[in-house]
Amino acid sequence: MESMRKVGRYSIVAELKRSDKQATCKAWDPEAERFVLVKISLEPQTETDEESEDAQPVSSLHENLRHDHLILPLDAGIEHIYPYSVFEFIEGDDLRVLLERVDQLPVDITTWILTALLSGLAFLHDKNILHRDIKPENIMLARDGAVKLCDFDLASRFVETRPVEAGLTGSFGYFSPEEILGEKVLPASDLFSLGVTIYELLTGARPFAGTSMANETRAITHRQHLPVHTLRPGVPDALAAFIDRLLAKDPSQRPKDASRALHELSRTIDIPDEKTRSRAISSYIDAPDSYTELPVRTIELTQEP
Repeated sequence: MESMRKVGRYSIVAELKRSDKQATCKAWDPEAERFVLVKISLEPQTETDEESEDAQPVSSLHENLRHDHLILPLDAGIEHIYPYSVFEFIEGDDLRVLLERVDQLPVDITTWILTALLSGLAFLHDKNILHRDIKPENIMLARDGAVKLCDFDLASRFVETRPVEAGLTGSFGYFSPEEILGEKVLPASDLFSLGVTIYELLTGARPFAGTSMANETRAITHRQHLPVHTLRPGVPDALAAFIDRLLAKDPSQRPKDASRALHELSRTIDIPDEKTRSRAISSYIDAPDSYTELPVRTIELTQEP
């Protein structure tokens, strides 16, 4: 594995990151004449893996994960005994890199990113797939303003009658309360992680950040977060209330899944069309310091007579 220079038809150009279980590489596709992202499992596939549907990596189901706001899957296979998946290579930065440059994102840009992520996440939830690792590092902003949810390494299938088994899967600081407490995990758990991420984009800090892992974990399960307005005055009330919903301790108090969350958001926030949103995001990432923030317009809900 250490000396692997080619995976399938893809020539490895550079290793971007490595964990105990996976190597992520930039590679060249000679047929399409473009760079691609290749994720190579460092764990050999066994006969048991082949027979188990639940053990199959969700990222290998490339034909089922095509959406404008998900990183585009291109191919999958096995090199010798090592499974690999191939994705589009995105020219841009992840949100963690952007946060290190600007500390906080404009309210309008954050809202359009939230909209895009809910759209991509709704696509996953509608296919009974949980992402389980939503955080700034796993969200890419392309130079053209496209927002892409990436890294399905920890994704899991679920059905209403058989939720995902309990257990901490994801990244510290973004776990939902039910994951920490050893309870079943459902789409609302993804929404909690998304709420943490959006709160961080607006304020520059996670809502439950503590001085230690133990402190932050306890805060997630027992402490209420500071309202967004406390750290970021000027956030529209409707957006602040929506973030509060995502961060509810009880998953039944959050939207049931991303489709319902997107519908809820669109009833209270005037969301411009995709082209307008992408153009704004592209302008921002091109020159954050000179970007002129646009107002996020809310929709007044009228009571039925």
